[in-house]
Amino acid sequence: MKNIFDIIIENQSSPGIYYELELPPLPSTNQSTMNQLD
Repeated sequence: MKNIFDIIIENQSSPGIYYELELPPLPSTNQSTMNQLD
């Protein structure tokens, strides 16, 4: 599985779509990561 940062870099035009398609089993982890970055 790709790292969340790799996904952001490779898919800047549509990150939301990639989060939904690539990382469905880890919503809490992704949310926490985004909260920390934001």
